[in-house]
Amino acid sequence: MFSFPKNLDRRELWRKCISRDDLVITDNTAVCEKHFESRFIIRRDEFVMPNGEKLSLDRKKIKLTDDAFPSVFPNLPAYLSIHVPAKRKDPDDRRKAAEQHSQEVANWLATDNVISFVNFRDSFKEHLSEMLTSWKYIECD
Repeated sequence: MFSFPKNLDRRELWRKCISRDDLVITDNTAVCEKHFESRFIIRRDEFVMPNGEKLSLDRKKIKLTDDAFPSVFPNLPAYLSIHVPAKRKDPDDRRKAAEQHSQEVANWLATDNVISFVNFRDSFKEHLSEMLTSWKYIECD
């Protein structure tokens, strides 16, 4: 169970999400965890040790993320549940992944020299067939 937030704006958002006319919110009003998307519930804490090792521990008491709100109401009509889109990756992480991919392609292109058809065929078999599994290589005369 999670208590309603103390912040009045967040509290009002939760009240609107629950959409019950008879809902009276007090300091003791709580919402069950089954009404929250799993991405809003923090069950583990992760730490980075001074030596760089990552440590992950189960929490004794689960908590909600700061942006959490009740959105899952399985026993009500579907239109009363709010579909929460997947959390986007951090832009810096996405940028790093794109740069890494670009570097891998650049490295491959720098070493991919076609000297002859046989060289091209072997290079294609080795590189592209691994990356593009839907392609098939068929040798013909």
